[in-house]
Amino acid sequence: MSDQTRVVQVSTSLIGLAVLLACTKPQRAEEPQVERTASAAFDFLLGDWDIDMEVVPQGAPIGRRATMRAYRFLDGTAILDEWRHFDQAGDDVVFRGAGFRTFVPGTDHWYVVWMMAEVEGYSELSAELVHGELRTTGGGRDASGQLVERGRYFDISDRAFSFTLDRSYDGGTTWIRPFVAFRATRK
Repeated sequence: MSDQTRVVQVSTSLIGLAVLLACTKPQRAEEPQVERTASAAFDFLLGDWDIDMEVVPQGAPIGRRATMRAYRFLDGTAILDEWRHFDQAGDDVVFRGAGFRTFVPGTDHWYVVWMMAEVEGYSELSAELVHGELRTTGGGRDASGQLVERGRYFDISDRAFSFTLDRSYDGGTTWIRPFVAFRATRK
């Protein structure tokens, strides 16, 4: 085989490899794609998180920083997530809340209850997996009255996720969009 033939073969192989690589969608190593099932849809929450609040309710005493810890309890059948929101300076905890989440077998959805410490009010929600996102819908009440809300967990990876919540105090006629929005990063 001549040197010229070898050069042509090597060049052809390199061109083929370049075409193959150009057609392959790269996966980011820090955010592997995770296939979620309905019963494991909230597993990504497990662990400790730093929260960067992007939108906070108007008039709320909280700042832009919060933390969240989520863990299994009740013999592994439910997830509890504990929240601590800090003041504007980021020094003192000014608001606490917790979410209780459990998958309801045979329904493909989760039942979620959110409550705040030392504050009257709650949200009672249903959550389901829709196109790789978790969507919540439900209602409850807080200091402003009866409410309906819908939330969305998205851009979910092993290291981070985003959340946005819309809320209505008139039965869904008008909405505060978003009422709350944040980005969570694993500690």
